[in-house]
Amino acid sequence: MDQENCQQLCEVCEPINFGRYFTNQIDNCVTQYKETGADANALKLGYLKDIYRRSSSCPFCRLVVMAICRNDASWSFTPDQRVAADLHEEEQIECWIYSYCFADYNPEEPGSEKVYRIGIAARQSEDDLPEDDDFVGSIQLLAEDARQINRSELFHGRIVDTTKVDMNLASNWLRICESEHGDKCEKLGPAFDGRDMHLYNLILIDVKNLYIFQTPDELAATLRFICLSYCWPPKKPFMLTQANFSELLQKGSIESKMELLPDAIRDAIHCVSDLGETYLWVDSLCII
Repeated sequence: MDQENCQQLCEVCEPINFGRYFTNQIDNCVTQYKETGADANALKLGYLKDIYRRSSSCPFCRLVVMAICRNDASWSFTPDQRVAADLHEEEQIECWIYSYCFADYNPEEPGSEKVYRIGIAARQSEDDLPEDDDFVGSIQLLAEDARQINRSELFHGRIVDTTKVDMNLASNWLRICESEHGDKCEKLGPAFDGRDMHLYNLILIDVKNLYIFQTPDELAATLRFICLSYCWPPKKPFMLTQANFSELLQKGSIESKMELLPDAIRDAIHCVSDLGETYLWVDSLCII
């Protein structure tokens, strides 16, 4: 955190070097079989009820409370309910922080950059030993802030716009898969070994010009297209038939039929177009 934000932290959180936690594994108890959470040297934040009290003015305490409430084990709690539940316990919950490796860019390469998150551990007594996983939540670094500590944006958090999908981001994921994953993504499974994968009479939807494209056989093996897997609606959808085949071969013909298509197919057409792709295969519109 920058100096301005550090001045807003409480007396417990102000001394914390957050950059160190996001660049190293700190106070993480690792046994022979698994990571179990905070070790004996982990920084104690105090009782949960006190962290909650400080959260009204301390941004990091507020993050800790939010992270605990959003953890899978307590997703239904609001902060008030979570603390109220804690107060009913005979021994109140104390919290510690540590950091753990969340992702490794290339585990097979020595010195590969790793991504760390702050883990939150909770126990009902300071004397409890970390025999079981005491993880109750995590805090991650935003991708846009990763550069401030000389880290890549990959595998760090981002703020999601819930009103629309970031298709540029999805397109970038696809590019990474194609350019960096190599044989792990390019090879077909063993079920396809030795099979003739040539495609004949391939019919596709041209999402740019919104019509049915009948692919020449000599292009079918090399033409790039996206397939849609979906559940059919209860009501029989608009389909490609011998009767409408000639009509749908005309450019723009599908545009007038969009209202007849299931939402899944309409969304897929827009999605494929936004990804910068041209062709989509959907069973109901690509098989006669």
